[in-house]
Amino acid sequence: MKNIKITEVCTILIALLAMVATFIQANISEEHNRRTVVPYLMFELSSDREDGTAFVSIKNDGLGPAIITGIDFNVDGKIVSQLNEISWEKLDKTINEKLKVTIQHPDVSYKEVKGKLVIAAGESVEILSVPSGKLNSDNQAVVEKIFDFLSPSLCYRSIYGDLFFLRSSSSNNDDFGSCNYKGAIEVFGTYYRFHAPWKKVITHEEVFGS
Repeated sequence: MKNIKITEVCTILIALLAMVATFIQANISEEHNRRTVVPYLMFELSSDREDGTAFVSIKNDGLGPAIITGIDFNVDGKIVSQLNEISWEKLDKTINEKLKVTIQHPDVSYKEVKGKLVIAAGESVEILSVPSGKLNSDNQAVVEKIFDFLSPSLCYRSIYGDLFFLRSSSSNNDDFGSCNYKGAIEVFGTYYRFHAPWKKVITHEEVFGS
């Protein structure tokens, strides 16, 4: 009877160890897959490219698709966050008051986005541009002034749900209203975003280097 019980216990332990090994292997495999599709967004600001246009674009220099979930605009030190959209129309009044220009400017094109914007690896999307044949010093200045004034930042994720944040050089997004804090919890003035303890947080530095 005792031998039978020992055998049963050993069988159960072996089964449990096999399950743990399978879980660990699956987790390692998933982490590898997550690393192979990490997106890496950047802003491109060109004042005069070969085809004679000025533009602000979002470029994905990473390994997989980037799913943009939010964009922050820094207006007079306050964060104006838009989730799952890019709406210049909502900023028209502020831009007009501060810069004395309007998004109705006939020579400047603005990309409106409803829902999540997906940018494939190696692709770029222009969000602000002056078309070919319309470029002059005034229009070029409009594009640069709007970008510098709003200092946009982006919240985006990979197809596996890993979260990333692109901050433009002059912006300050230490504000709970930022899309970067969506889903975070405040604990004594510090914000935390919880995740499964066995799921490693992947950073750009780990994949692309510092």
